[in-house]
Amino acid sequence: MDGERGPADSRRLSSLAEKFREKRYRDGYVAAHTRGVLARQMRNFRGELTQAEFGAEIDKRQTVVSRLENPAYGGWSLRTMLEIARKRNVAVFVRFVDFPTFLKSSDDLSDGALRPQPYDEETINELAREEEHTIKESALKAIFSVEPQQAVGQSAKGATKLAPANDSLEGLEQSPTSQRG
Repeated sequence: MDGERGPADSRRLSSLAEKFREKRYRDGYVAAHTRGVLARQMRNFRGELTQAEFGAEIDKRQTVVSRLENPAYGGWSLRTMLEIARKRNVAVFVRFVDFPTFLKSSDDLSDGALRPQPYDEETINELAREEEHTIKESALKAIFSVEPQQAVGQSAKGATKLAPANDSLEGLEQSPTSQRG
């Protein structure tokens, strides 16, 4: 069911589409949603610790932790977000987006989505391996989707030199000029 929207999601988007026609509502919704998500994430970070204990971990006073956990608090700064991310060993991702992108990326408020895992070297290495595999797979598809002979350069007389399609990925890192014979 990945990528599919259920009836509740459709109703939510239909309702928001109607309400978003009013700029004041759009602005308020984005602000309230963002503040609420940040407050919930701060509360999730704290876990079973008291605000004072958690504050000590992130070098903030208890009163600051209390404000950051309050969904009505609108004084978040990028600097504060980066400091907390550094202390919690997670990343911060901030950018301006259009409203369809905002709605698509803001609809998952599950605990899994709002509880980022700290940096884990093996997870990053696995991501890199997956990406490398995807790139190699794409390269193979590109190689096998063209004619068996490919032009790789021109001879001195203007005739095109042909090279047989390669069954392996060897030489993909080489530039076309280094493959000429």
